Amino acid sequence: MVEKFNSNGFVVLENVIEKDVFNKIKTLAPFYIERTLHRHENSGNILYNLFRTDNLMYDFPIPEILNNETIYKLVKEILGFNFRLDQILIFFSEPNNHIQNLHSDQQKLFSENIILPTSKVSIQIPLVDFNFKNGGTRIIPKTHKESLNAIAIEKIENKIERDNSFTPKVNTKSCLIRDVRALHGAGINKSKERRAMLVIVYTKEWLSPLKTVSKDLYFNIDKDKRHVVKI
Repeated sequence: MVEKFNSNGFVVLENVIEKDVFNKIKTLAPFYIERTLHRHENSGNILYNLFRTDNLMYDFPIPEILNNETIYKLVKEILGFNFRLDQILIFFSEPNNHIQNLHSDQQKLFSENIILPTSKVSIQIPLVDFNFKNGGTRIIPKTHKESLNAIAIEKIENKIERDNSFTPKVNTKSCLIRDVRALHGAGINKSKERRAMLVIVYTKEWLSPLKTVSKDLYFNIDKDKRHVVKI
């Protein structure tokens, strides 16, 4: 899996989220979505600081996600032992949302054109099956190792407009792990239901400070995984 990730800039892990954990996320996530619909119209991305206990609904299963052994081991292989938790987000799109242009989530760290190893990953956990019809995330393989200008990105955008091969199918209870530098963007949701996902972002230890969490959250994380946060 690491080799595939390093080559393409992303990888899909099938059926790694336990059923009861997934059901909790799907049940509680609409609380945050509905609170922000009036501010974000129908494109929807929720940027709550979910580290704060006053924003986390009771029983929201963040510890269970952080304790997921399969995800943890792969992230550890990619980022090294002392990686850190950077963000917990919920992204959503209503039917007939606008398309999200291809983009990278991380700018170059140096002015020189130096391609570094992965330093930041996004764990995308869909709450419905992600596919071309409902506008699941489009990803351009191998672009995490390229430095592309706006003109080059626009050419890629035009080329893949109707090409469903760039939209990985990610089913519920699975997840997609992506190097945040890889070009990506949400498609148009042509289904009749909301498309939403929980996103966990991890970084190498030198890229971001440790986030402070509540004692309740901290001590519900497995002891060997608590290095990702602090109290």
